[in-house]
Amino acid sequence: MPQIWAGVDIGKTHHHAVVIDVDGKRLLSRRVKNDEGELLALISDVLEISQDGLLRPDAQASAAGARTPATQRPVGQ
Repeated sequence: MPQIWAGVDIGKTHHHAVVIDVDGKRLLSRRVKNDEGELLALISDVLEISQDGLLRPDAQASAAGARTPATQRPVGQ
């Protein structure tokens, strides 16, 4: 079971990421621009917190940025 959970609310120009631990404690909360460099930096920051996480994009986002549950995968893969 993952020790952290990373969720991303996907928007057209910006996204918001939150990382929580198994107790629900917020470890990271950050708005990032829809920019490859910023998204890679976010992933790197999440990996610094823990290699054992699950990244789950918000499936309720607009069709332009929505992901299906099938795209959920452990962080770093």
